[in-house]
Amino acid sequence: MKKFEYYLVEVTDHATNPIDADALTEELDALGREGWEVVAVTDRGGNWRWWSRAHLLLVTLKRELPG
Repeated sequence: MKKFEYYLVEVTDHATNPIDADALTEELDALGREGWEVVAVTDRGGNWRWWSRAHLLLVTLKRELPG
């Protein structure tokens, strides 16, 4: 039977600074090279008052355990 481990990454922004997509891509690429795979992205922070973008994302990754 396959076994997995999970890793959570919280990604936040501020009212005037959106989430840095390039930095997030670099982080996820590095984790991917370690065997992690993104399985879900959840908007955990709602919206800023007059902006309709997420300001807190929870990225869930998993990788198979050896054996």
